[in-house]
Amino acid sequence: SILKDFILVPQRAVLMTQEGSTVYVLDDKDVPMTRSVDVALTIGNSYLIQSGLEDGERLVLDGVVKVRPGTAVHVANQARAGSSASGDQSPAN
Repeated sequence: SILKDFILVPQRAVLMTQEGSTVYVLDDKDVPMTRSVDVALTIGNSYLIQSGLEDGERLVLDGVVKVRPGTAVHVANQARAGSSASGDQSPAN
């Protein structure tokens, strides 16, 4: 079978909590917002996200435990959800 409408993201971008799985999505001003996601499968070092993300959204990949929602981060290498490029969004100092 072919998987459609799923987004593959690095495991390091997903926070697993008692409330569920979340990621930080960046707005156009590089301010992270918490977003709940549904993880469908684990593939290698990535998760296949079934819902909660749209193709092209920017995620925080590194330093997720240091991120504070509403506080801008420094974008080192930009990648978007659904792309194969790696990104490094870490909190601004």
